[in-house]
Amino acid sequence: ANDPLPLATVRETAKKFVTAHGVAPLSTRDQGVVASAYEIAEIWLNEATTFPSALSPTHASAVNRADWVDLTIAGWHRDIAPLAQGLLEAMTDLLAQAGREQSLGEGEGSQIPLEAIGGLLRTFIGSMVATQLGQSVGALAATVTGAHDAGLPILDPARPVLIPENIAAWAADLEIPQSEVFIYHALRESAVARLFAHNPWLVS
Repeated sequence: ANDPLPLATVRETAKKFVTAHGVAPLSTRDQGVVASAYEIAEIWLNEATTFPSALSPTHASAVNRADWVDLTIAGWHRDIAPLAQGLLEAMTDLLAQAGREQSLGEGEGSQIPLEAIGGLLRTFIGSMVATQLGQSVGALAATVTGAHDAGLPILDPARPVLIPENIAAWAADLEIPQSEVFIYHALRESAVARLFAHNPWLVS
């Protein structure tokens, strides 16, 4: 009830956007291509950096668009909730100021029910920000190539995750073998995941 950013609204809105854009199931071939790309990327990164691998043996390293939403929604909520909370606190301060000014004005008969208005506004602002965030996450699901494509630490713990459908679309007009495109994205995703996984001060 006190959540300034209703998570259920964020998830429901994002899922509607994903469904509208279309979701391709993750195939065995997709998983094989991603696994091969990670294998090559990890060899290079092991030589290029001292940060150890962030690949997880217990979590999927390739997902479809809908699963990406489920995987990252908690991280988006964690990062954006302070913004919603700040909006609510600013609104509360404005209402408190209006209440003080009102109490110095006319008599009780003209009093505006600011507390009731405040409750309605809190609900409205929370729903508005949650809907906007859900729309943004849903739209991102159709274009991002990995969990860290936006450059934000939205997975805890940080680990590389790719979206094969979006990588294939990203590479559609390039005259480059698709396997090389997957290696590029695996390399970038794995490097950022290592950075976030082993530098908690950077995440905070």
